[in-house]
Amino acid sequence: MAAYRNPRDAALDQLPLPYATALRMRDAGLADEVIAACIGVERDAIATLMRLAEAKLAASEKNLSMGLQPNIVLPRADELYTRQRVSDGGQNPMHVKVLLNVTPGNAGRVLLDSGETEVLESLLQNLGREPRFSSFKLVAFTHRSQRVIHRQEDVRQIDIGALESALAKSDAGTINYRSLQDPHSESKFIAGILAGEIAADAPQPDVVIIAGPKISVDGKVPLEQLLRDRVEVNCPIFYFSYVADPIGEPFRDSIGAALKAYKTTSEYTITRPRDMGVAISHLLSWIRAHDSSGTN
Repeated sequence: MAAYRNPRDAALDQLPLPYATALRMRDAGLADEVIAACIGVERDAIATLMRLAEAKLAASEKNLSMGLQPNIVLPRADELYTRQRVSDGGQNPMHVKVLLNVTPGNAGRVLLDSGETEVLESLLQNLGREPRFSSFKLVAFTHRSQRVIHRQEDVRQIDIGALESALAKSDAGTINYRSLQDPHSESKFIAGILAGEIAADAPQPDVVIIAGPKISVDGKVPLEQLLRDRVEVNCPIFYFSYVADPIGEPFRDSIGAALKAYKTTSEYTITRPRDMGVAISHLLSWIRAHDSSGTN
């Protein structure tokens, strides 16, 4: 027997993506300014947008109640996102590379805390909702144990569940004995993974996104190693650094400092949900400017 779905969820799946996203974010209790930033509209326009969204939702619910046959299960939202991407494929689809540092910001913890997890999941979900992003490469690493713990290669959707499973199974807190012999091994690892991953693909990705908790390692990340090993990139690099207490942690972020070696980097500090919305809004603004320029 087909699984039951909440009628409201089924109706939301039939709406244009901006309306459905706005309604779901409001249902989750997010503030209007966060919704506006994530969707890319002015704060003053949210009231009008919500009225239109509710009207479209009511019409969708009515249509479903009149025309949906018993035991029919509608497509899930992620399936609809994939279909949208296929339909938009002729409009310069973009390949995105995502580097996630999954090392907890607090050196005393082995696993990410709830705030760090929510911010990273929010980022991945927002990326998955952008129709122009047609494929992804995901690399999750931890600088503390100095290794890559999960990869997803050329996928249409980032599998957040697979990432969570990899994090749960990994021994991310284990530190190689040899790395303890070099007090600057973490900074060297960061330089190596940035230089190796940002320009590892041919052709280069259209966008590189790097995200993770704010970190500080012993010694500066060796820019001379980055400058020596890096390949020049023309694509934009967006770095999202999460820190729950910027006053209590005023130190310079080590990855952000290292990314100064790349002239196309934009850095955003995330301390609350609204900041992620603003950062995503800037990313989407770049996409719109990219569209209007007619480049790929």
